[in-house]
Amino acid sequence: MANILNHSTETTVLRKLGINETYQLAMYLLDQYRGTTLSCRYEIQPRLAPAESRTQLEETVKVAVVDIIMRHPMLQVGIMDANSKTPSWIQLQSLNLTQHIKWVYLTEHDDFKQTVWETFRAQLDDYFPDPSIRQPGWKITIIRQGNAPVMEVLLTWNHPQFDAIGAKVFHEDFLEMLNANNGVFERTGLDGDVLRLPQAAPLLPTPIESLKSLPVDLRVLAKAFWEETRPQCLNW
Repeated sequence: MANILNHSTETTVLRKLGINETYQLAMYLLDQYRGTTLSCRYEIQPRLAPAESRTQLEETVKVAVVDIIMRHPMLQVGIMDANSKTPSWIQLQSLNLTQHIKWVYLTEHDDFKQTVWETFRAQLDDYFPDPSIRQPGWKITIIRQGNAPVMEVLLTWNHPQFDAIGAKVFHEDFLEMLNANNGVFERTGLDGDVLRLPQAAPLLPTPIESLKSLPVDLRVLAKAFWEETRPQCLNW
Protein backbone atom coordinates (compact mmCIF):
# COMPACT_ATOMS: atom_id res chain seq x y z
CA MET A 1 0.00 0.00 0.00
CA ALA A 2 1.38 3.36 -1.01
CA ASN A 3 0.50 6.87 0.03
CA ILE A 4 0.83 9.87 -2.26
CA LEU A 5 -0.21 13.51 -2.11
CA ASN A 6 -2.71 14.76 -4.66
CA HIS A 7 -4.65 18.03 -4.66
CA SER A 8 -3.37 18.74 -1.14
CA THR A 9 -5.01 15.65 0.31
CA GLU A 10 -3.50 12.31 1.14
CA THR A 11 -4.62 9.58 -1.24
CA THR A 12 -4.30 5.92 -0.36
CA VAL A 13 -3.62 3.65 -3.31
CA LEU A 14 -5.14 0.25 -2.53
CA ARG A 15 -3.84 -1.76 -5.47
CA LYS A 16 -3.42 -1.60 -9.22
CA LEU A 17 -6.31 -2.67 -11.40
CA GLY A 18 -6.09 -6.30 -12.45
CA ILE A 19 -5.75 -7.37 -16.07
CA ASN A 20 -9.48 -7.85 -16.63
CA GLU A 21 -10.33 -4.67 -14.71
CA THR A 22 -7.87 -2.70 -16.85
CA TYR A 23 -9.34 -4.22 -20.00
CA GLN A 24 -12.87 -3.24 -18.95
CA LEU A 25 -11.68 0.28 -18.17
CA ALA A 26 -9.97 0.55 -21.56
CA MET A 27 -13.15 -0.59 -23.32
CA TYR A 28 -15.06 2.17 -21.53
CA LEU A 29 -12.46 4.87 -22.21
CA LEU A 30 -12.39 3.87 -25.90
CA ASP A 31 -16.20 4.13 -25.95
CA GLN A 32 -16.67 0.48 -26.90
CA TYR A 33 -19.38 0.30 -24.29
CA ARG A 34 -20.72 2.57 -21.58
CA GLY A 35 -23.14 1.53 -18.85
CA THR A 36 -24.40 -1.92 -17.90
CA THR A 37 -27.79 -2.17 -16.23
CA LEU A 38 -29.68 -4.75 -14.18
CA SER A 39 -33.27 -3.89 -13.29
CA CYS A 40 -35.50 -5.48 -10.65
CA ARG A 41 -39.03 -4.69 -9.50
CA TYR A 42 -39.65 -4.54 -5.75
CA GLU A 43 -42.87 -4.74 -3.80
CA ILE A 44 -43.12 -1.88 -1.31
CA GLN A 45 -44.15 -2.53 2.27
CA PRO A 46 -47.78 -1.38 2.75
CA ARG A 47 -46.84 1.22 5.38
CA LEU A 48 -44.40 2.85 2.94
CA ALA A 49 -46.57 2.69 -0.19
CA PRO A 50 -48.83 5.78 0.32
CA ALA A 51 -47.64 9.00 -1.30
CA GLU A 52 -47.49 10.72 2.08
CA SER A 53 -44.82 8.19 3.12
CA ARG A 54 -42.50 9.24 0.29
CA THR A 55 -39.86 10.74 2.60
CA GLN A 56 -39.83 7.64 4.80
CA LEU A 57 -39.51 5.39 1.74
CA GLU A 58 -36.62 7.46 0.41
CA GLU A 59 -34.86 7.26 3.77
CA THR A 60 -35.43 3.51 3.90
CA VAL A 61 -33.86 3.08 0.47
CA LYS A 62 -30.94 5.37 1.33
CA VAL A 63 -30.14 3.48 4.52
CA ALA A 64 -30.36 0.15 2.66
CA VAL A 65 -27.88 1.44 0.08
CA VAL A 66 -25.55 2.68 2.83
CA ASP A 67 -25.57 -0.76 4.44
CA ILE A 68 -24.72 -2.34 1.08
CA ILE A 69 -21.89 0.12 0.50
CA MET A 70 -20.41 -0.74 3.87
CA ARG A 71 -20.68 -4.44 3.09
CA HIS A 72 -18.93 -4.29 -0.30
CA PRO A 73 -15.61 -2.40 -0.61
CA MET A 74 -15.81 -2.16 -4.42
CA LEU A 75 -18.70 0.27 -4.01
CA GLN A 76 -16.47 2.59 -1.97
CA VAL A 77 -13.45 3.10 -4.22
CA GLY A 78 -12.44 5.31 -7.12
CA ILE A 79 -9.88 5.06 -9.91
CA MET A 80 -6.68 7.07 -10.21
CA ASP A 81 -4.59 7.47 -13.40
CA ALA A 82 -7.35 5.93 -15.51
CA ASN A 83 -5.59 6.82 -18.78
CA SER A 84 -2.20 5.46 -17.74
CA LYS A 85 -0.77 1.98 -18.22
CA THR A 86 -1.20 1.27 -14.52
CA PRO A 87 -4.51 2.65 -13.21
CA SER A 88 -5.11 2.08 -9.51
CA TRP A 89 -7.97 1.70 -7.07
CA ILE A 90 -7.90 4.39 -4.42
CA GLN A 91 -9.60 4.86 -1.08
CA LEU A 92 -12.24 7.61 -0.92
CA GLN A 93 -13.05 9.64 2.16
CA SER A 94 -16.76 10.10 1.47
CA LEU A 95 -19.58 9.57 -1.01
CA ASN A 96 -22.26 12.04 -2.02
CA LEU A 97 -25.28 9.76 -2.26
CA THR A 98 -27.14 12.16 -4.53
CA GLN A 99 -24.66 11.04 -7.21
CA HIS A 100 -25.64 7.41 -6.69
CA ILE A 101 -29.37 7.43 -5.90
CA LYS A 102 -31.93 9.04 -8.21
CA TRP A 103 -35.72 8.98 -7.86
CA VAL A 104 -38.11 9.29 -10.80
CA TYR A 105 -41.74 9.94 -9.83
CA LEU A 106 -44.50 9.37 -12.37
CA THR A 107 -48.09 10.57 -12.41
CA GLU A 108 -51.03 8.22 -12.81
CA HIS A 109 -51.24 9.16 -16.50
CA ASP A 110 -47.62 8.26 -17.31
CA ASP A 111 -46.79 4.96 -18.95
CA PHE A 112 -44.79 3.10 -16.29
CA LYS A 113 -43.58 0.30 -18.55
CA GLN A 114 -42.51 2.69 -21.29
CA THR A 115 -40.67 4.91 -18.80
CA VAL A 116 -38.77 1.92 -17.42
CA TRP A 117 -37.80 0.88 -20.93
CA GLU A 118 -36.69 4.38 -21.94
CA THR A 119 -34.72 4.82 -18.72
CA PHE A 120 -33.07 1.43 -19.17
CA ARG A 121 -32.06 2.33 -22.72
CA ALA A 122 -30.73 5.74 -21.68
CA GLN A 123 -28.69 4.25 -18.82
CA LEU A 124 -26.97 1.84 -21.22
CA ASP A 125 -25.87 4.75 -23.40
CA ASP A 126 -24.93 7.16 -20.62
CA TYR A 127 -21.43 8.16 -19.54
CA PHE A 128 -20.13 8.07 -16.00
CA PRO A 129 -18.34 11.08 -14.48
CA ASP A 130 -14.71 11.48 -15.49
CA PRO A 131 -12.57 9.06 -13.42
CA SER A 132 -10.44 12.00 -12.30
CA ILE A 133 -13.40 13.11 -10.17
CA ARG A 134 -12.70 10.00 -8.10
CA GLN A 135 -16.23 8.77 -7.73
CA PRO A 136 -17.33 5.12 -7.83
CA GLY A 137 -18.83 4.11 -11.17
CA TRP A 138 -22.29 2.95 -10.12
CA LYS A 139 -25.75 4.36 -9.44
CA ILE A 140 -29.34 3.28 -8.90
CA THR A 141 -32.44 4.85 -10.42
CA ILE A 142 -35.77 4.19 -8.69
CA ILE A 143 -38.98 4.64 -10.69
CA ARG A 144 -42.20 5.04 -8.72
CA GLN A 145 -45.75 5.80 -9.84
CA GLY A 146 -48.28 7.34 -7.46
CA ASN A 147 -49.37 4.99 -4.69
CA ALA A 148 -48.45 1.87 -6.64
CA PRO A 149 -47.13 -0.86 -4.31
CA VAL A 150 -44.08 -1.48 -6.52
CA MET A 151 -40.94 0.36 -7.57
CA GLU A 152 -38.48 -0.37 -10.35
CA VAL A 153 -34.82 -0.22 -9.32
CA LEU A 154 -32.22 0.03 -12.08
CA LEU A 155 -28.61 -0.55 -11.06
CA THR A 156 -26.17 0.83 -13.62
CA TRP A 157 -22.44 0.35 -13.27
CA ASN A 158 -19.12 0.80 -15.01
CA HIS A 159 -17.70 -2.66 -15.66
CA PRO A 160 -14.29 -2.14 -13.97
CA GLN A 161 -16.17 -1.63 -10.68
CA PHE A 162 -17.87 -5.06 -10.68
CA ASP A 163 -19.51 -7.56 -13.02
CA ALA A 164 -23.01 -8.98 -13.54
CA ILE A 165 -22.65 -11.34 -10.58
CA GLY A 166 -21.78 -8.33 -8.44
CA ALA A 167 -24.94 -6.61 -9.69
CA LYS A 168 -26.98 -9.68 -8.79
CA VAL A 169 -25.48 -9.64 -5.29
CA PHE A 170 -26.31 -5.93 -4.98
CA HIS A 171 -29.98 -6.58 -5.71
CA GLU A 172 -30.08 -9.57 -3.37
CA ASP A 173 -28.56 -7.50 -0.58
CA PHE A 174 -30.91 -4.62 -1.35
CA LEU A 175 -33.91 -6.90 -0.89
CA GLU A 176 -32.43 -8.23 2.34
CA MET A 177 -31.85 -4.73 3.70
CA LEU A 178 -35.34 -3.53 2.78
CA ASN A 179 -36.94 -6.52 4.49
CA ALA A 180 -34.79 -5.98 7.58
CA ASN A 181 -35.77 -2.31 7.83
CA ASN A 182 -36.86 -1.43 11.37
CA GLY A 183 -37.47 2.28 10.89
CA VAL A 184 -34.09 3.33 12.29
CA PHE A 185 -32.41 5.66 9.80
CA GLU A 186 -29.28 6.65 11.73
CA ARG A 187 -26.05 5.21 10.39
CA THR A 188 -22.47 5.85 11.46
CA GLY A 189 -20.89 8.35 9.10
CA LEU A 190 -24.14 9.34 7.39
CA ASP A 191 -24.86 13.07 7.48
CA GLY A 192 -27.78 13.95 5.24
CA ASP A 193 -26.76 12.70 1.80
CA VAL A 194 -23.04 12.51 2.56
CA LEU A 195 -21.60 9.21 3.73
CA ARG A 196 -18.25 9.47 5.50
CA LEU A 197 -16.37 6.25 4.76
CA PRO A 198 -14.23 4.40 7.34
CA GLN A 199 -10.66 5.58 7.81
CA ALA A 200 -9.39 2.01 7.65
CA ALA A 201 -8.47 1.05 4.09
CA PRO A 202 -11.07 -1.28 2.52
CA LEU A 203 -9.94 -4.79 1.63
CA LEU A 204 -10.51 -5.26 -2.09
CA PRO A 205 -11.00 -8.64 -3.75
CA THR A 206 -7.94 -10.15 -5.39
CA PRO A 207 -7.85 -9.88 -9.21
CA ILE A 208 -9.07 -13.10 -10.81
CA GLU A 209 -5.80 -13.73 -12.66
CA SER A 210 -4.00 -13.79 -9.29
CA LEU A 211 -6.33 -16.50 -8.01
CA LYS A 212 -6.29 -18.88 -10.95
CA SER A 213 -4.13 -19.47 -13.99
CA LEU A 214 -5.92 -18.47 -17.19
CA PRO A 215 -3.75 -19.92 -19.97
CA VAL A 216 -4.39 -19.07 -23.62
CA ASP A 217 -3.27 -21.79 -26.06
CA LEU A 218 -2.17 -21.32 -29.67
CA ARG A 219 -5.54 -22.39 -31.08
CA VAL A 220 -7.32 -19.61 -29.19
CA LEU A 221 -4.71 -17.07 -30.29
CA ALA A 222 -4.96 -18.21 -33.91
CA LYS A 223 -8.75 -17.98 -33.85
CA ALA A 224 -8.63 -14.48 -32.36
CA PHE A 225 -6.07 -13.39 -34.97
CA TRP A 226 -8.20 -14.76 -37.80
CA GLU A 227 -11.35 -13.05 -36.55
CA GLU A 228 -9.51 -9.74 -36.42
CA THR A 229 -7.77 -9.98 -39.81
CA ARG A 230 -10.02 -12.03 -42.12
CA PRO A 231 -11.41 -10.24 -45.20
CA GLN A 232 -14.77 -8.55 -44.82
CA CYS A 233 -16.19 -10.65 -47.65
CA LEU A 234 -15.87 -13.74 -45.43
CA ASN A 235 -17.91 -12.23 -42.60
CA TRP A 236 -21.45 -13.50 -42.38
